[in-house]
Amino acid sequence: MRERRFTWSLPGGGQERWLHADVHRGGVIFTEETSNPNHGGLASAGARSFDDVIGHGVPEVSEDDARALIEHLRACPRQPEGDPSAWDPEGVSVLAHAAGRGDADAVRALLARGARADEPCRDGTRPLSFAVSALGLEAIEALVAAGAKVEDELLSAAFWAKGPDDRRAACLARLAASGARATTELVWRAASFGRVASLRVLLASGGDPRARARGGDLALVDGARHHEVVTLLLGAGAVVTDRDAHGRSPLEFAIACGKPEAALLLLARGAWVGLSPKERASARSLAVDRGLADVVAALEARGD
Repeated sequence: MRERRFTWSLPGGGQERWLHADVHRGGVIFTEETSNPNHGGLASAGARSFDDVIGHGVPEVSEDDARALIEHLRACPRQPEGDPSAWDPEGVSVLAHAAGRGDADAVRALLARGARADEPCRDGTRPLSFAVSALGLEAIEALVAAGAKVEDELLSAAFWAKGPDDRRAACLARLAASGARATTELVWRAASFGRVASLRVLLASGGDPRARARGGDLALVDGARHHEVVTLLLGAGAVVTDRDAHGRSPLEFAIACGKPEAALLLLARGAWVGLSPKERASARSLAVDRGLADVVAALEARGD
């Protein structure tokens, strides 16, 4: 399905780099940056229209000019042509390419012209997976509205996608609204990584606040490095005296990590009750070592 590939050599920086733009029928532009040229074909950074790019070439342009040209190509009005369900030589559909760029306008145009929302690419990957990996919220909405099946695994794909957590959370919320449910492993990872916005969505959609990883690690323990995470988990029903498979308590871990806000929150919710006398002495000593004066005072106030 790819009609032409244009390649710019990017100057400077020691290692040679190339920026590519694949032009497809239907107005699709797919770009990538590589450490080898892969394909021939050169385009002019001075081109003023989509058609001008087709017939001109220069060996090297500045990186800013190359990226500016790609943005120009994306903005040029083009009339979609050809088969909206066609694949490129690698077996990736035009719809999947558009979804993978998060290009909602192109996705809607292709769907309107007959592309099937759930048609898999040659390797079995569906367009919705491409949209999720790109955190393309509007593209996700367009595909779901057109009948794309939402599976639980897509939550994991959204969680691991690169981008700001608020954008990730918005995509998670859209998938959850269509019936996707988070695994306990995913809730644990959101807590452990301190991804507060994502965790809020996962818990609101039925995620387990007492979630454990496969190895027995506990969300409230590993999340004790982040007081916002502790607040969310306790508010959703986590048990402050739970321990992980290694015997660690949330309070001990928060103190060990030097997180006074989380430690004080856990203490206020009764974490002290779950500790043995030996563990209480250890917690006091560790708080002193970490210089957590407020935590030391709160522990002393509770006595044995």
